[in-house]
Amino acid sequence: MSQDTVIGVDVCGQFLDVHVLPQGLAARHTNDPAGIGEVVRLSEGLDARLVVMEATGGLERELALECGLNQIPVLVINPRQIKDFARSTGRLAKTDALDALAIAQYAFALRPEPRPLADADAEHLKALVARRRQLVSMRVAETNRLKRALEAVHPRLLRHIEYLGEELEDLDREIEELIEANSLWKAKAELLSNVPGLGPASCMTLVSALPELGSLNRREIAALVGVAPLNRDSGGHRGKRSIWGGRSHVRRVLYMAAMSARVHNPHIKVFYDRLVGAGKPGKVALVACMRKLLTMINAMLRDGTLWDHPSHAGNLLPQHSCSDAPRSTNAAPRPNAHPAGGRGLAACGRLWIPRGTRNDSGRERPAPAVIPAQGDLCITRHSGEGRNPGGGASGLFPSLLGKTEMGFPPAAACV
Repeated sequence: MSQDTVIGVDVCGQFLDVHVLPQGLAARHTNDPAGIGEVVRLSEGLDARLVVMEATGGLERELALECGLNQIPVLVINPRQIKDFARSTGRLAKTDALDALAIAQYAFALRPEPRPLADADAEHLKALVARRRQLVSMRVAETNRLKRALEAVHPRLLRHIEYLGEELEDLDREIEELIEANSLWKAKAELLSNVPGLGPASCMTLVSALPELGSLNRREIAALVGVAPLNRDSGGHRGKRSIWGGRSHVRRVLYMAAMSARVHNPHIKVFYDRLVGAGKPGKVALVACMRKLLTMINAMLRDGTLWDHPSHAGNLLPQHSCSDAPRSTNAAPRPNAHPAGGRGLAACGRLWIPRGTRNDSGRERPAPAVIPAQGDLCITRHSGEGRNPGGGASGLFPSLLGKTEMGFPPAAACV
């Protein structure tokens, strides 16, 4: 593979404009199977190190998938980065050919790393969750119209609202079935669904739209979602910190989850009250709770631990996050730890949940869940009735939640 050749592709509905560096080749192909095939053959013939294109609302999907299927390194990048790079070169004109040149120059100068493409199942799940957001938005719009519309159109609006509700129910069932059919998604959903403040929609969105959960550190995951405060300093001026960028649809569900968690999640409630008591505006405190909640969830999926396990007790206090709590280097091994050790849900798909221990009141408290490096997914069998403690979501994937007195599985069984 050539260490220098990069290909920039500007994608639109009709055409694929291609620019190759350092050769300086430029071409235009149609955005159809024939044109995509030409771009793939060009990339293979030149042994390109990387093919780069902008995210254009799905128009780039077929070309990216075809490159992935042919083992061609590909990167779909945020258009804002290309636009800022083109401005930095002093270029003011804009055409499709110039855009392809700017993309190629960006890749040639900065040498970004290719990213793995989502598989077909992940794309399917992401599309279903995106469609669910659209249906919810349409139902809200129709409900708002109903309040102001004349009575002559009320029956039509009500029929449409009823139809949207039925579609949402069908879509929720399909999403749940798809997640339960995937062992890794199923394990993630089980851990997420017992977090106080996270409901079914939040769990679906986090599983589908944030696959990086558990594989990044707390700063990286906060920046990816867009809840990390960004500096605005220059010389002696210290500007106001604010959040910006990131995945807006994930941030929206985190906002609603934080709204619920500040009431029903004792750790988030203490954290929110402390910030407000220190004089922080309510919205600033709520955004801080969003980041705190995301950090905790990320640590849970990294370590494979349940929400209310004793090992999180110190980490969940307001002054610490799950990932930066102090740890003793001379600490004894955790009880019930799996002999294979653990690397987090993002590292592999095996989840081991051992028998819980008793706390001071005599009630069972689950021991840490550890992720071995190899092996099949281990989940729990359960029976009986119970409840989900702390107000967490029990409506999503009820078959995944243990029905013991504390709402968690009492023992592990491999399936």
